[in-house]
Amino acid sequence: AEEAFLFDYRQAGLAWAAYACMVASALVALFIVVPGLSLANRFAPHVLGIRLGMISCLFCVLFALSHYKEFSIRNYAAVVGGACTVLLGGIVVLVGEPGQVAASAGMSPLPVVLFALFLTYSLLRLPLWLAVSICSWFSVVVLGVVFEDVYAPGALRSFVYVVAFNMLGAFLLWSTETRERDLFLQRRRAEEAQVELDRRARVAEEADREKTRLLAAVSHDLRQPIMASLTFLDVLKSKLDKHDYAQVGRQADHLTSSVGMLGATLDHLLTAARYDSGTEPIKIEAVDLGVILDRLKVSFMDEARSRGVELRVRMPRRRLIVTSDATALWRVLMNLVSNGLKFTAPNGVRGRGVLVSASLHDGACRVHVVDTGIGIAPEHANIIWQPYMQLANEERNRQRGLGLGLFLVRRALDRIPSHTIRMRSVPGRGSRFTVAMPGFWVGEPEPPMQGVSRLSPEELALIRGAHVLVLEDDRDARQALHELFDDWGVMYSSGATLEELMRDSASSELDVDAIVTDYRLPGARNGAECIVELRRALETDAPAIIVTGEGDLAPIGKSLPGRTTLLQKPFETRALATPLIAAIRLARGAEGA
Repeated sequence: AEEAFLFDYRQAGLAWAAYACMVASALVALFIVVPGLSLANRFAPHVLGIRLGMISCLFCVLFALSHYKEFSIRNYAAVVGGACTVLLGGIVVLVGEPGQVAASAGMSPLPVVLFALFLTYSLLRLPLWLAVSICSWFSVVVLGVVFEDVYAPGALRSFVYVVAFNMLGAFLLWSTETRERDLFLQRRRAEEAQVELDRRARVAEEADREKTRLLAAVSHDLRQPIMASLTFLDVLKSKLDKHDYAQVGRQADHLTSSVGMLGATLDHLLTAARYDSGTEPIKIEAVDLGVILDRLKVSFMDEARSRGVELRVRMPRRRLIVTSDATALWRVLMNLVSNGLKFTAPNGVRGRGVLVSASLHDGACRVHVVDTGIGIAPEHANIIWQPYMQLANEERNRQRGLGLGLFLVRRALDRIPSHTIRMRSVPGRGSRFTVAMPGFWVGEPEPPMQGVSRLSPEELALIRGAHVLVLEDDRDARQALHELFDDWGVMYSSGATLEELMRDSASSELDVDAIVTDYRLPGARNGAECIVELRRALETDAPAIIVTGEGDLAPIGKSLPGRTTLLQKPFETRALATPLIAAIRLARGAEGA
């Protein structure tokens, strides 16, 4: 902001400096022309040369200010301050000419001095220190040249005038810069507010257009299965009246399928509405990824066989725990696998289908869903996330979905902190969707169990002796963390405020392995801001964990500092232990390196 203000301030100063150059040039020229009209007043050649040199200097500066604006702004103090020094130096030389023949000879130099000070302080917009330095030098030299004897008549009065004018000029320059700075900041805030207002207006307009488009699609997709159900029901009644029981079963199957599609449409719509309104609960916890992958395999294996394609799910070689929302993660992976199966044709070739695998690197788990389907063209890479967008289903065949799958995937991942999705696709060859989230290997393979909060002996041995900073203003919650860390053998420094925590951590003289803080804290700073300040004050890059009871985690997740995990209350203790174990492993690895 300071650099932007100085650029704006100096840019406006170019015009005032140009005005000062023109005024000074006119005055110097006037003092050449007017005495020249009288034969009795002729200038000595060197006096005329000095004044012409002053005019030339002023015109050079004026040319630079007009034609080289960017250079003049970047070097404003040097260009304008240098020209001012040259001009005032010329005045000093002229005033010090004892025997010059000029109309001003024998007259007091005080008006010239005061006018030069006025131009310097009021128009040039130089830095305060530079303007005071130049004008003080000029005033001392001029008074010293004119009044060699401090007791000369008028010396004291001239000294008082010049000192007073310098003081008032410095105050004028300071007040001008202060006022301009305030106006700049107000204008900038107004511009930022206008930009934000325009952005929100665009978002509202886009939301309104999306709502209109969504309502139209919803109306169509709800009316169609309802109409089909009514038609199948009428046919079913007719077959019953005719005792054609062979067709009754067929019509009942059709009716069941239509009602099922209607229910699926309503379920997708309600889920999307809950995501948009923020009422869909997001519970961040420790989730065994193997459980999710095994559930995918069981749920979609029969569908893959019926379609004549393969579904391969590579289970992690060890127990892989991720910090996520189990329901949302299942919904995301389910939609990705379902889409892969729907848009992959068997073609009688072995190996066509969907492959699901997981990898872990540097504390980030990546789940890959790869299919050998029709692929997605690059120009469609962004629009596939829009609701009711189906590139390969123009006939609106509901057996191929409703076009809400990827829309719900994006909505879910936007609300879960530290979760991202990437897509790579080649038309005709297939697509790869990669979902990234925090994760950690835990021991050796075990029977899949979710929600286990107790730590294994190996994990307890790893975190025993670690030093954790705890920032929690609620006394009961802070005490609960103390007892949990005591049970784990973790050392801690804690406080209800940042200042209290800083004092406690300073007395411990231990390296920090991790930071645990509540999000909402007393005072103006939240947990994320306190993490940044703690890391800066303690000169550490320790991983951090923010715990919060907020219902909507998306706004908090967008402002998290690096290497920070967000947990929503209430959470399993393993959800707290997972990032803590990862932090200690990294710290121990760095010490070993």
